[in-house]
Amino acid sequence: MKKSARNVLEFIAENIHTPEEFDSFFSELLTPKEYIDLLDRVRICQELSTRATVLQVCKKLNVASATVVRGNKVLKYGDPFIKKIFGSKKS
Repeated sequence: MKKSARNVLEFIAENIHTPEEFDSFFSELLTPKEYIDLLDRVRICQELSTRATVLQVCKKLNVASATVVRGNKVLKYGDPFIKKIFGSKKS
């Protein structure tokens, strides 16, 4: 990770502690679509980690299959930290 990215991430981690702070910070910095996309990606991983299928997640969250497939790949092959966060049941 680049030092500049690390500094930004450390700043965020040190200053955002509640869902309300997260909402305030990111809803101001991101466009409404970017913010919704960010939340959708987390919801996608949450749903997939419960063994929901790609099609089920697409229908439930009204998101594109390509986005859900990306989340599925992350849970299957991504960083172990992501799998830990979501308690992934994917193997």
